[in-house]
Amino acid sequence: GKGPWRRECGCAPRSQPSEHSEDNHCWQRYRAVSCGGNVDVECWKDMCDCLGVSTSGPLPLVLDYVATMFWALKICGMQSEQHEEQTLTIHVLGPEKELDQLCTFSVLGALNHKVRVDIYLVGPAVRQNSSAVLGEGVHINLISGLYHNVHDSLPPPDVTMAFNAGLAAYPTWIPTLQVVKRLKVPFFCTDYCEEAVFRSLTIMHSIGMDVSEAIHINPFRKPLMISSSDNDLPSCSNGFYLCFKIKAS
Repeated sequence: GKGPWRRECGCAPRSQPSEHSEDNHCWQRYRAVSCGGNVDVECWKDMCDCLGVSTSGPLPLVLDYVATMFWALKICGMQSEQHEEQTLTIHVLGPEKELDQLCTFSVLGALNHKVRVDIYLVGPAVRQNSSAVLGEGVHINLISGLYHNVHDSLPPPDVTMAFNAGLAAYPTWIPTLQVVKRLKVPFFCTDYCEEAVFRSLTIMHSIGMDVSEAIHINPFRKPLMISSSDNDLPSCSNGFYLCFKIKAS
């Protein structure tokens, strides 16, 4: 497969660099997607109806990242109907597979049509810094490096996110989470299974991040189960989530 489909068949190794570039073969295809800024979307059926595609078609298989981002904005009170500023700045931490699916992020502009969306994808999997504009006001910025080393050079975020993060599996997340805590903005995190999110919650609590929200199943998880070599738990991409919010003083 190519573009957003490159890793869906299992042919591309996890270690293989992502093909993030403006030459992605589907880049233009998704620029035309629009659903009139409808924000009353709470499940895959709503999303597919809004975009005019079938729930039984293949498109949801590559939309779980952008759909989950849309859901995160709703949970964090950052959708265009709720956000008062003209620009919404999102920092996505530790992206990997997202880098193959950049073209699908134009859907976010169709769903949040009243504001400009600036997305900064920051992580070591980014090969080189670059930027592009997608569709209706979605600006993509790729930043190479660990977030805790480069965040000072970026515009401050309105919200931070990490998808399929594995916070408990990688020690480099600790200094990044400490930065996220200091930013005092919402942090939305997903993982493949409920146990992985629970371990992430434990890590966040260990550095003083008070996550009051319960662990939730993601309504925009990828509609395809995956098998794991180390457990038999129900698992899928962006399967479960938690959200860290700063409590009002």
